[in-house]
Amino acid sequence: MGNKFKQLGIIGGSLAIREFRLARKELVHKAMKQLPMLEAWVEEWEDQKASDREAAYENRHREALARLYDNSYDERDIPYSSITIWSRSSQRELTDIAWKRLLSKLQDELANNRDKRLEDEKTRRINQRCTTAAKLYCGYLRTLVPVQWKFLPTPQHIVEIRFSVLPSFHRLLHMSDEPSEEQWEDAARAVPGELSTHLLAHLERLAEGSLTPDDLPAVFTFALASEGSDAATMDALYLQYRLLDMASTVSAFFRYEWTTGYDNIHTWDRTRVSGYELGLSSQGSDAIGVLTELLGKDMTATATELDIYHSNTWFLCTACKDVPHRAYHVGWRSWVGNPTMLFSRK
Repeated sequence: MGNKFKQLGIIGGSLAIREFRLARKELVHKAMKQLPMLEAWVEEWEDQKASDREAAYENRHREALARLYDNSYDERDIPYSSITIWSRSSQRELTDIAWKRLLSKLQDELANNRDKRLEDEKTRRINQRCTTAAKLYCGYLRTLVPVQWKFLPTPQHIVEIRFSVLPSFHRLLHMSDEPSEEQWEDAARAVPGELSTHLLAHLERLAEGSLTPDDLPAVFTFALASEGSDAATMDALYLQYRLLDMASTVSAFFRYEWTTGYDNIHTWDRTRVSGYELGLSSQGSDAIGVLTELLGKDMTATATELDIYHSNTWFLCTACKDVPHRAYHVGWRSWVGNPTMLFSRK
């Protein structure tokens, strides 16, 4: 290379090349030293960019929520997931025009959430009031002797139909304001009279022949005629049956099934299909006879065929079904004494 430079008449060419190469090496060496600093700067820049982007998301999210609150939307009805999706997918500021466009997209969700919340609140309110009403109704049943229970709507049935046969309780369930203690007490005092009206109407339908066995699954009510004097009837029944334990007088087709009434239509159907016949013991039959005689009614007028000839009651005890060695179905006495099962579906 030096000879070539001499031929060309260039003096000091080799030295210049060496100096150039050394300068380039030094430049590259300095650049390599600065590379970690550059990488750190790039990383810091990306972190700041992500932080700014997240702050923008949060600002859009907060602004959208603030607009909804300012327009009197309940926070329980706001579709937060949709707000989050919008805040992360949009890069625009929430101008008035953008707000109107966003609100139009949220209207259906807001309305659906509001309707669902109101329905849930109504159901929860009615269930809570049903708890109070059912306890009062069970308290009324405990004032009666067991033989009477089989002629009255069961607690299970009375809860399922939302106390529609007891106008005083039914009215309290659907009040907009919370019922007072005095209103609950007044409703409880009205139970005997309202049950009498309901059951006498049922008797009239039976007497007119307007009810057939096919109607029974939808009816589930058994008649106790009081001749308009509930207190007198209850006093007389108590005198007649205060020593009678109906839990040991009614027999069924299995040894462990001792109960005091019958209103499970599916069990009734099953016994017929399987060829079993449920029946009263002689003591139970005598008790029913005395009851009907006391009320001045004959056997066919006071109760349905289901009640007279199949006087075994089964209940689904949701509170006890998971307890080992405990009957899944229990009778009137256990059922009324264990009202917690009424409220297992709050």
